[in-house]
Amino acid sequence: MGSFIGLVGIIVGLVMLFSESAGAGLLLIIVGGFFIWCDIETTNDNQIRHENDYGKVATCPYCGSALVYAMTYDDKRDSINFWGAASTKIGKRYHCDSCGKEW
Repeated sequence: MGSFIGLVGIIVGLVMLFSESAGAGLLLIIVGGFFIWCDIETTNDNQIRHENDYGKVATCPYCGSALVYAMTYDDKRDSINFWGAASTKIGKRYHCDSCGKEW
């Protein structure tokens, strides 16, 4: 959706750039480019690792999905650092990407 909004912004900005309001047109081109840049999908190493684990680790006991991965300390770190001993991720080994449950 962001790419579409960005493309419309750039087109309208180009039209305005060559008409009487060049400053507003330039601003729309910059904002449209920003929307397109923000919509570019990025993947990180954890996402690739999780997708490689799908179906190999376990199936979700709550929804039966195979989109399950084994959690590592990196997956739990932020919650444990913020909540400490009250973190709900302590003692959990698996995470389901379909329903979001952890067990």
